[in-house]
Amino acid sequence: MTILCACPKIPRMSPFTLILLDHGFYGFHLALTLFNVFGWMFARTRRAHRWCVGLTAACWLTIGPLMYGTLGYCPLTDWHWQIKEARGQIALPDSFITLLLNQIGLFPAPESVEMLTGVTFAGVIAATLFLWRRERWGEASIAKTQSSEASF
Repeated sequence: MTILCACPKIPRMSPFTLILLDHGFYGFHLALTLFNVFGWMFARTRRAHRWCVGLTAACWLTIGPLMYGTLGYCPLTDWHWQIKEARGQIALPDSFITLLLNQIGLFPAPESVEMLTGVTFAGVIAATLFLWRRERWGEASIAKTQSSEASF
């Protein structure tokens, strides 16, 4: 059985396919969010983390303002919400983080969630840039210092 989705961007899909997509988006979006927040902590994941954070920042800071007039646009949330609307879910919050908090019984003001998300992301960017600078130029300056000391 196929249904005509409420959202015109989603083609006809079976309810089972929509359920799989919904759960898949939950898992992937949650994993990506956790990676964005914690990926900088591990040396082995820092390069991929920089790319991931860069793409996230590009969406939040360019696509959102240019296409929707607001900061913080996330294509994953947009696509996930299209799937949820196709499943008949309405009155979805503006952000994935708000949805997650609501599902565990927390109902903070959306503005508070947006502020906390923005501050957390700014902290992640600061940590990422600090570590990148230290790894990239810190090692070169250490090697330069060691070679100049060896010449004395």
